[in-house]
Amino acid sequence: MGKIALAGGALVLWQLAACPAAAQTYLCTNSLLTGFVWNKPAKKWLAREMKGGVQLVLKKNVEKAGPPGTGWIVTRPGKLGVLYACPDALAYGDSLICNSSEGDFRINLKTLRFMESNYSTWIDDGTTDFTPTLALGQCARL
Repeated sequence: MGKIALAGGALVLWQLAACPAAAQTYLCTNSLLTGFVWNKPAKKWLAREMKGGVQLVLKKNVEKAGPPGTGWIVTRPGKLGVLYACPDALAYGDSLICNSSEGDFRINLKTLRFMESNYSTWIDDGTTDFTPTLALGQCARL
């Protein structure tokens, strides 16, 4: 793990240590990221594996951010804004299913495994660098 990743992780831990809801906060890191990229000359989608290590923070929504009924939120460390809004109720036993206009984030709070999908770019015309992705990873309680 690089110095920047360690420093970023330390900053996240420091920021969350002061938060009273830290007992209901998770740091999630993807270990596998795959996606699809549009190949213009071939006029088809190609599978592509990408670099993992992207971090997300899942936390109880004590700030009441997001739409009504949002019990949990997913954010990027050090960035403003809610990526995914999650209902307070668990779906399918121990799992949360969180949504946005661009994709979804699913986590099993018992196993702490998660999956994040970004599918909004599936309908893209291929003129941008965006690519539909699927990330798998593990979360740790803070």
